[in-house]
Amino acid sequence: MVSNIRNEPASVGQVYLSSDHKEIPIIIDSGASISISPVREDFVGQLHHLPGSTIRRINSVTTIDGIGDVEWTICDLHGNVPMI
Repeated sequence: MVSNIRNEPASVGQVYLSSDHKEIPIIIDSGASISISPVREDFVGQLHHLPGSTIRRINSVTTIDGIGDVEWTICDLHGNVPMI
């Protein structure tokens, strides 16, 4: 699944990690135009299914289920808990 980030990108790259080893890290790259999440629950609103759509990876191609908006709740180093 692929998503456009709803908020403006961060001014510098950032990584958000969870103490729960089952959760994947969120990496924010100020040069990225899209985000990719393998977790369907990250998507809010309607997911637009695109049968047969793919994205290129470094050495392979991955099939995507759809495109939509994601929201992640994070806790930063200062204890702030914004939704991005």
